[in-house]
Amino acid sequence: MFKNMKIKTKLSLLIALPLILLFVASSEAFMSNYRISQTLQKLDSGVKLSVKLSALVHETQKERGATAGFIGSGGKKFANKLSAQRELTNKRINELKAFVKVNDFSQINDELASTLNQTLQSLTKLNNIRNKVDNLSISLNDALKYYTGTNKHILDTVSNVLKSSDNKVITKQLSAYSNFLLSKERAGIERAVGTGTLNKNKFSPALKVKFIKLLSAQDSYMANYFVFASKESRAFYDKTMQGNDIDEVNRIRKILLTKNENFGESGSYWFKVITGKINKLKQIDDYLAKEALNTIETKLSAVQNKILFFGTSNVLIVILVIIFAMYLMRDIFNKISNLDIAVEKLLSSKDISSRIQVDSKDELGIISMNFNNYLQSIQDGINEDNHLIENAKEVMSKVKRGIYDETITTSSSNQSLNEFKNSVNDMILATKEHFEVIDSILSQYTNKNYVNTLQLKNITEDGVFGKLQNAINNLKDSIVKTLVESKVDGLTLDLASDILLEDISHLNANLNASAAALEETAAALEEITSITANNTANVLQMAQIASKVTKSASDGQELARQTATSMDEINTEVTSISEAISVI
Repeated sequence: MFKNMKIKTKLSLLIALPLILLFVASSEAFMSNYRISQTLQKLDSGVKLSVKLSALVHETQKERGATAGFIGSGGKKFANKLSAQRELTNKRINELKAFVKVNDFSQINDELASTLNQTLQSLTKLNNIRNKVDNLSISLNDALKYYTGTNKHILDTVSNVLKSSDNKVITKQLSAYSNFLLSKERAGIERAVGTGTLNKNKFSPALKVKFIKLLSAQDSYMANYFVFASKESRAFYDKTMQGNDIDEVNRIRKILLTKNENFGESGSYWFKVITGKINKLKQIDDYLAKEALNTIETKLSAVQNKILFFGTSNVLIVILVIIFAMYLMRDIFNKISNLDIAVEKLLSSKDISSRIQVDSKDELGIISMNFNNYLQSIQDGINEDNHLIENAKEVMSKVKRGIYDETITTSSSNQSLNEFKNSVNDMILATKEHFEVIDSILSQYTNKNYVNTLQLKNITEDGVFGKLQNAINNLKDSIVKTLVESKVDGLTLDLASDILLEDISHLNANLNASAAALEETAAALEEITSITANNTANVLQMAQIASKVTKSASDGQELARQTATSMDEINTEVTSISEAISVI
């Protein structure tokens, strides 16, 4: 897949992949911070909703207390206070509805939306409850149950805001805030129960148990508050929860706990001092809400800054990387192009004298330098090869003329040529050695020494030298055979000559004897002629016989002469044969 891909494409992919990964990672960081931002914004809306709900529950708590005083006194007390308090409650309700109208709290979590809806539905029944209170047609217990139930929906809504937090610090602050509001709600119920009880000046057993449970619940929620509260909020609590109202509430509490009737305290006074305490609790309530909002807004601002930073830095990094990558790629492509042009020029013109202009020391610059060095090494190698070839030509020219005294001495960096040179030199030396061996053998043969046979080393039988060796050895064997046969013929001829000479000697002796006999015959004839002159017929006959004898003697003499001449010729031939045999 990547083998035939262009380098430009590969580099683009090489740059694109990290950019994509960087973009993905940055996007993930951006989205993570965006999600955190969304969560913080939801928490911010939830805490602001909690502030609205806390403000409302603070007023409903006071309205609940005034309602308890009004019903407990049979409508004789708290009428004006109740009317004024209802106005404050209505104001908070309107603020809550206006806030809910412009915010979608279903996006925070389903539980919060559910409890908020229950709160709003419960508030729709408020006017009906108020009418019953005004007409004293509702019992104190039912009235308190309504307000307590409504406040429970409100506080449950506040608690559900906590479920949207995934930040440890904010979660702790919201947990402290939720527990504090639950404790404050029990304080509000305590105010209502205490007011109604003091107005009646008597505790029912069930109400007394409820009162004790309220105090226990307050302490329990407040203990939880101290667990989750920050050091600053605990310090603010300790600083705020001081004063006469706090002391009076604790004093009257002891009375209510130790007595069941005849308390000696008025409900109005209890309502006043515990309202003072609850107002102080409201200050802490506001402090905790402000603390949570400040934390959320601080973290939200930090996250938004991160989002801005990541967004801006990502864009800048991508732009810088692209610009830098384009610069690097252009530089790389220019160098690759120069290298490609040089290679194409080398391929098209076969001119290795051209060089690449090197203006950097990076990898491509080093490659270009190495390419130039490679071309130079090729040129140097070609020069060396040319010198070696010229030297080889000179040596081979002498070899062609039969001169084997020189070898190729020039060397080259080309291993193949060096091997070729060594092979040629080995061939020259081997050929020279073969010729020297052949010359030595032929010299021996010239000197009539046919003892040694020609033996050439490292040759093949069917090669030129193998055939030459076989031919010379065959010639030597043929000459030796001929010499042996000539010697045998010479020895036979010599024996025949000796026999012929002996025969000639015998013939000469016989001829000499015949001549002597002829001479004696002639003398005898002369003597016979002189003795038998008287007998003519005998003389004529004897003359004819003598003439024949004379003729025979002449013929024998001529034959003797011819035989002597033939013997001389035979001697000459034998001498020639002996010389020929000696020459052979």
